[in-house]
Amino acid sequence: MKCRNTRRARPRAHHSGFSLIELSVAMLVALFLMAGAFSILQSTHKASDAQTGLAKLQDNERIALTMMSAVIEAGGYYPSPYNNPINTQLPAGAPFQVGQIVYGTANPTAALGDTLIVRYNADANEDVIDCTGTSNSTNGAPAFYTNEFRVLQDSANTPPYLACSVDGGTTFAKLVDNVAKMEVSYGISSTATAANSLGAAVDSYVKTADMPAAVTANSAVWTNVYSVKVKLSFVNPLYSQPGQAVTPGQTQQFLTITKVIGIMSRMGSDIVSFQ
Repeated sequence: MKCRNTRRARPRAHHSGFSLIELSVAMLVALFLMAGAFSILQSTHKASDAQTGLAKLQDNERIALTMMSAVIEAGGYYPSPYNNPINTQLPAGAPFQVGQIVYGTANPTAALGDTLIVRYNADANEDVIDCTGTSNSTNGAPAFYTNEFRVLQDSANTPPYLACSVDGGTTFAKLVDNVAKMEVSYGISSTATAANSLGAAVDSYVKTADMPAAVTANSAVWTNVYSVKVKLSFVNPLYSQPGQAVTPGQTQQFLTITKVIGIMSRMGSDIVSFQ
């Protein structure tokens, strides 16, 4: 008699899992979420770059006008005006006439605008600065300052910048980046015909290019400039560069700022006391 195997066969275990379709759908959802997160990150990065660029632009505007204002306001200053005659303190010498404070001409690179030259003196140990920020406070001898502002660009692939020279244009120190152009106008009184008149009212602003004609009509014009209007054009950090997507609302490549700066000595003020 044969023995029967009374043990029953165990049922095969059931293994659950994801189908290929389910995995594909999950991957698509994940990719969609990742794309959204990347888009948000990219937008945040662009917004941060824009804010940084605008903050730098505002700093550059403030620094440039502060430096230029300090120099222009000091124009024509010299110590002890009651004891020192103007012809010895601000003598004639190309391109200046006796007593002339400012002078300007076209930038050698026409697209960069104009140049501006301002001169004044400082007594020994007197706290008067030049356009590089150097003071005469620690110098035991008098100093004669001739400050020249000019926009320079080292090459076509580098940004332009505002620079100044205190050695007659031989060397320039960089002051502010991304200044694309400087335009200068001079506040004059057309009724002031005597050289080095004080306190006359400004009745017109003459552009640098028009000053030679104004001098032809009135030879005392350069010695009777009472204020200077400076217009600086800065590179717009939000302007779209070639090959990049257009930034909405940013159609101007340059942003301009203008300031009228009075020459204190022509208004009867002592620049040292004013500072």
